[in-house]
Amino acid sequence: MDVPAFCLSDERVPMSFTSWKTISALKQFRVAKFKQRRQIMTRPLLQQMKNIQVGGCTGLSFSWVQRHQRQRGETPANRIDYLNTDIAWKNTDYFAGYFNNTKHHSYADRIASVAPTSLGMRHGGVVIEKNYDTYGSALQHLSNNPGHHIVMMVLSGKGISTNHVCALYVDADGMKFFDPNSGEYRCTTGKRLDFFKQLTAQYHTYVSSGGVAIDITFKEVQFHHVG
Repeated sequence: MDVPAFCLSDERVPMSFTSWKTISALKQFRVAKFKQRRQIMTRPLLQQMKNIQVGGCTGLSFSWVQRHQRQRGETPANRIDYLNTDIAWKNTDYFAGYFNNTKHHSYADRIASVAPTSLGMRHGGVVIEKNYDTYGSALQHLSNNPGHHIVMMVLSGKGISTNHVCALYVDADGMKFFDPNSGEYRCTTGKRLDFFKQLTAQYHTYVSSGGVAIDITFKEVQFHHVG
């Protein structure tokens, strides 16, 4: 069934909301903080953007890839500062709308279709990870396919069945990972497994904008190589 993208932190809530804290074990990898929930809920301009209300994480991840592609030498802090600008959010809304309006049978098929046309990049294949102790398939895929990847998490929990989208860049120097819910991260090649384990643990601590704690688990994580 082809449905609009939905992200965990894109809930329509009053201006008063609960923040979802990042666990300390994951925070050690963070190089720049970004919280889409706070941005979307507190900035009037963003509340007028209909597409990001149901697909902020997808649009933000594509915006992060585009910015990193164009400004490779930019610091994480400056990249996040850019993503917080009005013009960047308008670009994010465009990406979210383009993605939501692309008609394919699955979320994954839309990523494969939208990445080349919206970013000018190719879809170079996908691997699906379900072993969260080793992340073996994902780590091998990343080693064999340097460059940018769109990461799609298929999530489930009490009252939740949805997808969340992130982005990453990997090369011989290590990995940069962007999660719209918490920010940009950096780790060496040897620390990638530790990072992914902590990311998995982070989603077990999910707290909704209304303050409800929900244990979120990964049903699968897809790594789409987009060049």
